[in-house]
Amino acid sequence: MSTDRELWSRAADGDSEAFGALFDAYARHIYNHCFRRTADWSAAEDLTSVVFLEAWRRRDQVRIHHDSVLPWLLGVANNVLRNRHRALRRHKNALQQLPASACEPDPADDIAGRIDDEHRMRDILALIDQLPRADREVLELCVWSQLTYQEAAIALDIPVGTVRSRLARARTRLKNLSATTPAPRRWSDRLHRAQQEGRTAVTDHRLPQERDLPAHRHALRKTHLMTLIDQQTATPPARRPRWPILAALATAAAAALVIGLPIALDHGGTPANAVIREPDGSIKIYITDYKHPELIERRLRGFGVQADVTFLPAGKDCKEPRATYLPDNPALLTAEPPAEGEETYSRLHPEQIKPGQTFVYTLWYIEDGDDRMAIARPRVATGPVAPCEVIPGGPELRRDPHGGIGG
Repeated sequence: MSTDRELWSRAADGDSEAFGALFDAYARHIYNHCFRRTADWSAAEDLTSVVFLEAWRRRDQVRIHHDSVLPWLLGVANNVLRNRHRALRRHKNALQQLPASACEPDPADDIAGRIDDEHRMRDILALIDQLPRADREVLELCVWSQLTYQEAAIALDIPVGTVRSRLARARTRLKNLSATTPAPRRWSDRLHRAQQEGRTAVTDHRLPQERDLPAHRHALRKTHLMTLIDQQTATPPARRPRWPILAALATAAAAALVIGLPIALDHGGTPANAVIREPDGSIKIYITDYKHPELIERRLRGFGVQADVTFLPAGKDCKEPRATYLPDNPALLTAEPPAEGEETYSRLHPEQIKPGQTFVYTLWYIEDGDDRMAIARPRVATGPVAPCEVIPGGPELRRDPHGGIGG
């Protein structure tokens, strides 16, 4: 079974199945936490989706405690709940894409139970909301969600000692409030209605029993989240032409196929690499960030291609031999004119790589402000590849007066 750390690493790389597994593991916790803050099961459903959408948006900020992502997710939930309307507006378009459920509605007795839950929770919140927000949030996490002091500290991004003092203060204040606050009239009304219906009503400050998201709506929201992630990770950045595409280039320093690729960062320099499998089995590789080659390797491994990807500035090279290489194969990786509005890409043909072999992809780049360009040497190794020991060498790239790259 994969750990939370492993699942989150895969999810951050665009693995929607891994994110779906995290949703399965923690949707119930987030759903009930949101209900206890809103006293509204329907609102809690939408907010659960928003929390996971927001977690995906902030995936690079995750903090995992003892291999559990739950404390951090509850912290994300708190931020969403503090700014509930703004968060709902931010993800309005995503929520509107959620298809309507074609499944049967909840049975009548379940609806009645949910209504009772909401009435009871509103009464509890009427009392709890008299506490300062900082104390209330610690109480909700430590008592209602049963987090440890350390986990609550991660969720709230405060020291453990602060959690202890706030919880002690909240308990004292709540005890005093409970002693002086009369039971709401709604409790007697609820008791009378329950007696008429042959049920038992609880008229105290105990929380309603936790519930699961209804199975069909859990599946619907999970699929919706996974689809959104697939759409975001599979869509390469819009093309903004910088420098012209290069034809295949051969150099005396490396008797290998070298393909020139124009590279342009998307707006703000945000990384936007993408690796996409096409229906014909080929793989499109878009490179717009030269800082994280391991992300390209992981995506290729997800498509069954063992890969070693290295990004090097011009004038640097890997000390060879790192592996035993097959003869150069022009059919391995091809550069093709992009479609209108599409960023430049290379197309990998994985059928050229046999089991046990490794796709070795070395790229040299130069930078000019926000503009970047590179040439690449694709090869196939007969087995594993040693790590790159960087040494002086490699192609000497320069931008010529016409905007191209020369060696």
